[in-house]
Amino acid sequence: MQHNQHPSSTREVHRRRRIVRRPDGALQKSIAYDPAALALIDRLCRQLQAENITYCHWKSNNMIHRSASGENDLDLLIRRSDGTRFEALLHRLGFKPARAAAEKHMPGVLDYFGYDEESG
Repeated sequence: MQHNQHPSSTREVHRRRRIVRRPDGALQKSIAYDPAALALIDRLCRQLQAENITYCHWKSNNMIHRSASGENDLDLLIRRSDGTRFEALLHRLGFKPARAAAEKHMPGVLDYFGYDEESG
């Protein structure tokens, strides 16, 4: 495990990449179980795995630690057939839908905000 510190933060960021094989045989990259990850992101990732929702981290893979710690947005690509279950999971975890400005809206892209109570 590497320990890095982001220059704009005093929070220590622990980066750990892990590949796991799902029960259906697919490989999945995991960003959960990182002590520096926000509890909300950790719960989200654990539930995605528990509910067999197929996903991958979609952009900025070299900055995934910033997404896990809440310093950056978290872009996930969800299997289309898992979309309804994914949205229900976000709702259960307290995420709120957001609307991009009309000129920035992209078809098939949904935006949500999540509030991590533990970190404030």
